Amino acid sequence: MVPNSTNKHSYTEQEIKEMQQVLLETPMDPAYDDICNSFYDGWDRAVHRQMYVRDCYNILKELGRLPPETKCTKR
Repeated sequence: MVPNSTNKHSYTEQEIKEMQQVLLETPMDPAYDDICNSFYDGWDRAVHRQMYVRDCYNILKELGRLPPETKCTKR
């Protein structure tokens, strides 16, 4: 992620591709909705991965770069 003159973050094409790949490999699991929307401070890797997937989804959605194959039914 590269900051630009407008103080908004720009993502490189490589970063975008990596986030798209994350979405394709790890679907959002609704079972994690509550914990991912909380102030989780634990170390469970599954929870952290789900939080990361949601972050990738939100960033790509904002950029209009969600992969068409994404099997995300949320948001």
